[in-house]
Amino acid sequence: MKKELLDELMQIIPEHKLYNLNAWAELKGIGYRQARRLKDTAYTLLEIGDTYMPKEKSSPYICHQEDMEAFVAELCNALYLYLDIESTPGFDPLERGFKVRLITIGDGNRSYTFDTFKLQDISPVLELIKNKPIIAHNAKFEVKAFYHRYGILPQVVFDTMVATQIIAYAQGKRESCSLENVANQYLGISMDKTQQASNWGAPQLSEEQIKYALADADVLPRLTSTLVGKLNELDNVGDGNNVLGLRNRVAILEMAFVPEVAKLELAGLPIDTMKLEQTLIKAKEEFREAYTKFEKDYGANPRSPQQVKQVLEKSLGASLPNTSDSTLAPYAGSGAVNLLLKVRKLDKLQDKLGELQTKLKDHHVHGEFWSIGTVTGRMSSHNPNMQNIARSLSDLIRPQPGRVLLKADFPAIQLRIAAKLAPDLALQEAFQTGQDPHRLTASTILGKPLAEIDLKDRQKAKAVNFGFTFGMGWKGLMDYACTTYGVKMSESDARNYRGRFFTIYQGITHWHQDLKAELNAKGEVETISIIGRKAKASSLYTASNYCIQGSEADILKLASLRVSENLVKAGLDTQAQIVNLVHDSIWVETSEFCTEQVGKLLQEAMRETAEELLELPTPVE
Repeated sequence: MKKELLDELMQIIPEHKLYNLNAWAELKGIGYRQARRLKDTAYTLLEIGDTYMPKEKSSPYICHQEDMEAFVAELCNALYLYLDIESTPGFDPLERGFKVRLITIGDGNRSYTFDTFKLQDISPVLELIKNKPIIAHNAKFEVKAFYHRYGILPQVVFDTMVATQIIAYAQGKRESCSLENVANQYLGISMDKTQQASNWGAPQLSEEQIKYALADADVLPRLTSTLVGKLNELDNVGDGNNVLGLRNRVAILEMAFVPEVAKLELAGLPIDTMKLEQTLIKAKEEFREAYTKFEKDYGANPRSPQQVKQVLEKSLGASLPNTSDSTLAPYAGSGAVNLLLKVRKLDKLQDKLGELQTKLKDHHVHGEFWSIGTVTGRMSSHNPNMQNIARSLSDLIRPQPGRVLLKADFPAIQLRIAAKLAPDLALQEAFQTGQDPHRLTASTILGKPLAEIDLKDRQKAKAVNFGFTFGMGWKGLMDYACTTYGVKMSESDARNYRGRFFTIYQGITHWHQDLKAELNAKGEVETISIIGRKAKASSLYTASNYCIQGSEADILKLASLRVSENLVKAGLDTQAQIVNLVHDSIWVETSEFCTEQVGKLLQEAMRETAEELLELPTPVE
């Protein structure tokens, strides 16, 4: 057998036909080391050195057990690893039958791709990944896959996709952050992604698939170096990262947050599956009834904007610019409008319930989260959206017996942030003395003593506080108050409230004046959150919004990291985990026996984080 292989090598080497020694070794059913020895012998016998053989790839495809440990050993001295995986049948680790096919690891000088289908024991590879910081593009996927499939949680030191998002938003850009686009933009490299959708479950991978897997990992070193430099140009005052020299505070936070997002998606939100099924059946029945009634009573398809517009204009005797919910809000007394809004509400409800049902696994709904879902740095969620589950569906969120769901949020956190950023002394004093800022505003704009302020007054003041703090005019406030809080106000009232609001809160007034001046001079303004998150805004509304919501995102992410860290310190991380994050609130599912301890830990972690950043009392409810 050995002689036959040697003879074959001596024939194909001079003909330039040995392009990949590892692939040849696999084809012949021998290990890479044995193949290398045979090749060296063939060279000696041919007396030609390496002249006739194209340079062997520096990123071998590892498919034999005897070779794996040697290649893993070569990577053990690396400070960090560049990591990429290929999986089958798709990209969701929770999907039935999900498997990791290729694990490609590099140290900046060389890369190896390990075929898990061919190797009997990949524990040395997993141990390496477990003990080394990793760099990846969209590292959430790698972390999620390794945590769910193998029970190890890689430490993410850098995610090139997240880095690109931070830079793009700071520059006022909205562009694709795919590896293909990023490599082209920053390195001028054109990447062929046609193999991405190929069959990674095939018994034998093609040479094109292997090249594709290696290419993704090979581009990461140069890309990482470039992005770290650009991030540090944006913000260079952080404590620094010992491995990469990263000093951008937002980037340091976001990199640490990647594993938290992966764990969040894997945990899922506890759902009463039987009640979900019953509610969906009922919603479908009610929708059909309302839909049919609208068609019968008004002779129009409620899903056709053109038909609906004609019917409503005739019924209301008024010209409508469109048939959006906000446009129709003033006509809520009309039977046609009320029925149409009911149809729409039930349609959205059945869609939401159906979406929840499709992502149900082990009594939990698993949605997707993006750590930087918007320009402000806020998270976003989809498929399904876990952040906009209506209050009407709150009774569906129910843990299994023996488990408890805890929810904690920051009350009036956006006003606290505004008080800090503006800064506004009146708001700061209200928070320092424990006053309710909405009741305080209501008393001032309505001219009533605090003791006489009722819930309706407070609701009106809530709309005023948030509307004007975010830079709305009096017209915008009227629409906002009606659609968001169900508060109707006249034009004269809205104008009057605006004048009184800016008289009370002089800090907000001056802050808006400064933003307007810069907008008038430059056409845009650079906004900066409480830890330095940057964005470009072109209006007063977006400028104030980006500052406040960006800071809110900073606080929530830092608090989440602290909660997770404290759960580990207390030895409770196997009993409790974060299952949802909704802008100003953290949801934790815990074992019943440690509810009190986890609840206290949750509140303290959130309060300490907010108070350190805002320097204002911040209770957690």
